[in-house]
Amino acid sequence: MTDLVSTPIADENVNGDIRPSSPDVSGLERIVELKRDGRLESEVVELQSVLAALPETDRPAASRLLSSFEGRSVDAGSAHRVVGVAVLGSTTVRGVTGALTAEMLRHGLVPAVRVGGFGRWSLELRDPSATVFEHGPHLTLCLLDASIVTDRLRAPWTVDDLLEALDDAYADLVVAVDTHGDARTLVVNTVPLPPRILAMLVDLESRGRAAAAWRRFNTALAELALDRSRLHVVDSESILCVTGPLSDERMAAYARVELGDAFLAEVARQVGHIVRSTRGMTRKCLALDLDGTLWGGILAEAGPHGIVLRDGPRGAAFNAVHDVVRQLAAQGVLVAALSKNDDAAVREVFATNDAMGLTEDDFVAIIANWDPKPLNLGELAGRLNIGTDSFVFVDDSASECGSMRTARPEVEVIRVDADEPALHVPRILRDGWFTTAHVTEEDRARPVRYRREIGRHELRATAGSVEDYLAALDTAVVVRAPRITEIPRVSQITQRTNQFNLTTVRMDEAAVTVWMNGPSTSVAAVWCSDRFGDHGMVGCLFLERDGAELHIRNFALSCRVLARGVETAILGSVVDAAWSEGAHSVVGWYRPSPKNGIVATLYSENGFCSADADADADAEGRQHFVLTAGDSVPPSPYVRLTREDSPS
Repeated sequence: MTDLVSTPIADENVNGDIRPSSPDVSGLERIVELKRDGRLESEVVELQSVLAALPETDRPAASRLLSSFEGRSVDAGSAHRVVGVAVLGSTTVRGVTGALTAEMLRHGLVPAVRVGGFGRWSLELRDPSATVFEHGPHLTLCLLDASIVTDRLRAPWTVDDLLEALDDAYADLVVAVDTHGDARTLVVNTVPLPPRILAMLVDLESRGRAAAAWRRFNTALAELALDRSRLHVVDSESILCVTGPLSDERMAAYARVELGDAFLAEVARQVGHIVRSTRGMTRKCLALDLDGTLWGGILAEAGPHGIVLRDGPRGAAFNAVHDVVRQLAAQGVLVAALSKNDDAAVREVFATNDAMGLTEDDFVAIIANWDPKPLNLGELAGRLNIGTDSFVFVDDSASECGSMRTARPEVEVIRVDADEPALHVPRILRDGWFTTAHVTEEDRARPVRYRREIGRHELRATAGSVEDYLAALDTAVVVRAPRITEIPRVSQITQRTNQFNLTTVRMDEAAVTVWMNGPSTSVAAVWCSDRFGDHGMVGCLFLERDGAELHIRNFALSCRVLARGVETAILGSVVDAAWSEGAHSVVGWYRPSPKNGIVATLYSENGFCSADADADADAEGRQHFVLTAGDSVPPSPYVRLTREDSPS
């Protein structure tokens, strides 16, 4: 989070909300206390709150304090959030551990970071049994510096020697990456070009050739990720634009620390974005204040044509925010406005002020009234049928930000400064809250679909009964195997869906592809539409045939199509197909998570019987339910379902 104002550290009150415990203790001081008392790992919930509110200036110190965090003895309630990370490097990289720990903790994840041997990155990438992988990490971070190239040179060297070294380094890197394979997510950085490399060449022509070759090397490295779904390449040049110098020359010479703390901290931040995305924690909606956030001045005082837009430096800065908002919306981010203003005045701005770079159609909703913003955000979540933990809230008011944090601690709050609109864009984008592996056509169509969701909400409010509403909705469902081009969307559903996700198994594209092509496994994807329009692909089931048994290993469905019988219709379709194919039983699996409690009774409510003694879970926390041949799932009278056996 980019709020520059430090918030007092927090304790939980009797209602479970986060509350400041002492205005005299800073967040950094609280981390010192927890470390001194040996309670860092037992207080991860509090640590998340402290780190989320910590100002940027205190982040380096917090990272140093957390460098010894092990992630081995967290409480049972946090065990599901443990993320193992293996850090490899071509230089001394232990300095990244504290920053990684801080970044993950503030996102509500519990890091277990292990560091490989000095300079052994290539060997360890090729050896899945290496010690650094013994804790079964979710992600491997491989940090690269110029030594992977320069160690291949002997002075005096020429540009041609450098080109050969770059080719050899790239070839070794490809082999190491591919040997590491799809066992876990792999993050590498492009290799920064130290100024001394070019400075050692005295003629400008050679410098130009060397610089061009180095950039071709990094371009090729970045392109490796295009056909390797579990490889992500972090761009070092863009990081250096934020951090400045790559390292301290003395530390590089005396301690082989080629990558400085500031650089490593920014890499850690971006790794946090990647992990958050793969763990299904991508945010969906950007909720923006208006006065001081999207325009300068106060609408109630300046009027629709007196607010600051476009003209002058400050006006241009506000319009730059509009460009960012439209860019995010075009990629599937839902954008809403929450403003304490008269609704008619706000609508007049969008309708009549030509300097406004946004239109009402760029928003899924505009809520302008004098009610508390946390209340309005909750109402909006209901209208859009998404969780409040899917929101990022941006406001220039300290009191509004404070009230949102207090009332809805699950909402990410970004405070901007109305007097410094030039900083709005970096603050909104800094933490990559909407980062995802791919943007699909389903994503691009999402804002339109959610505007239709508001129409459904209004129909629900005016319908005489639930039955009248469901009948009027006229829901149609198609179930079929996904096409190859639809695999990214299937993967995305497993990663983003939290509430209706029976086993919460996150699968990237490689894993989905393997499951689709397995001899006994298959994927069924779900499409849904109704009178208001097409929802697109909204769900998927991962099926496995084991003799006469069909196992539903996972079932994930978008919340926007719940409460209309869709899930029952889908189960009925799967069961009917199983009986027609000679199965004797269908087994449904469920693994509880903090967010999927709404599906705990899905199978039992649809005729399945628990197969666990007293509903005990297995060693992995899973429960299974069985439906035997001859039994059926109750009908879903308001859903028309079509099953297609294979993609057309």
